[in-house]
Amino acid sequence: MRKCRDRSPQIVIIHEAAIKACREKILGVLKYARIHGPWGVHLLEGRSNEQVLTEFNDWGATGIISEAMISGYSSHFYEAITKAKIPTVIFDPHESFLKPKHPFSKFSVVYNDGKAVGQMGADHLLERRLQFFAFVDDVCCSNWSVSRREAFVGRLAEKGYSCHVYDTLSDMEKTDWGLEQKRMIRWLQALPKPVGIMAAMDARGRQILEACFMAKIDVPHEICVLGVDNDEIVCDTTTPPMSSVMNDNEKGGYLAAQILDGLMQQHIRKRQVACYRPLYVVSRRSTQISFISNRLVLDALEYIRINAGLNIRVSDIARHLNVSRRLLELHFKETLNTTIIREIQRFRFDYIKQLLLGSDLSIGEITRLCGLENESHLAALFKKKFGTTMTQFRKRQ
Repeated sequence: MRKCRDRSPQIVIIHEAAIKACREKILGVLKYARIHGPWGVHLLEGRSNEQVLTEFNDWGATGIISEAMISGYSSHFYEAITKAKIPTVIFDPHESFLKPKHPFSKFSVVYNDGKAVGQMGADHLLERRLQFFAFVDDVCCSNWSVSRREAFVGRLAEKGYSCHVYDTLSDMEKTDWGLEQKRMIRWLQALPKPVGIMAAMDARGRQILEACFMAKIDVPHEICVLGVDNDEIVCDTTTPPMSSVMNDNEKGGYLAAQILDGLMQQHIRKRQVACYRPLYVVSRRSTQISFISNRLVLDALEYIRINAGLNIRVSDIARHLNVSRRLLELHFKETLNTTIIREIQRFRFDYIKQLLLGSDLSIGEITRLCGLENESHLAALFKKKFGTTMTQFRKRQ
């Protein structure tokens, strides 16, 4: 039961709102505050000309939610956080921050499940039927990047594949993309092809695509590129548009606020550790590789992909391609050793999963969006394929 408060909690959020993943975590905090508040919120982003707040107690702060480190702030700023002795939750701290002697080690932590991210990325590229794989860490080889890489490499090893890992950068290369780009181009050119590359984050994936463009390497037919965080400003403006693992960053912010609230109300007295997981892969052109030479099958698959949200039939595809249904079925059997119906269902279920995880639409609304009328029929098909109901699938994720 919630206790009565004498005044609204005053929360300091220290996070870079310009970065999409960070902004989503802030939105998660604000979502919690709307439901369980009201909270007064003061946002610090590390921008130039920003007035820094260091006397947290004098200002009246009752709680702090902070990114582990923002480059715009000095070590003295973070020392002020530890000296304030205010309930604090840290996002994705560097491994050194977790060591017992570090002042931040006493704070509660919310982190992204890097293992799940890496495994999801590997599964996506494995589904592309590739034989060669590679991974590129973030510039500083942060612990969250290493976690994603190790899980990516581990999942590939389970399936019998090895992975090429891009070398650690020199101090000069870490601060100069123009200098590093030359080395990345040489590395990309030397990789066996076709190869699937996972980048630790979207910004790193964009650099890979830039290097591919400079080296005249075809994406996705020679190299497939997958990022993390699905920052649309990055992913939709690369050439070609980049696929990316969608993290549930808003859930991370909500968890941080929930823990902080418990600490402030003293329902929670011990240090807490919680994680938030990835949702799904948003597939774009950078990983849509095809080894299929059969033009008829390629055109049919593209038509199915575009119309995944509609209740299309085999006859619709045959009519679109101006061929008989029988001929189309024969081409699918010979080329993919599968049926057109199964491919339609595969694309449709991918679309349904994206709606379940990426929206608040009801099961009935999702059914209608897919061009179906019978909700129970779709529910039965989904449970047969995935072994769980659509509602359970959404809750579990």
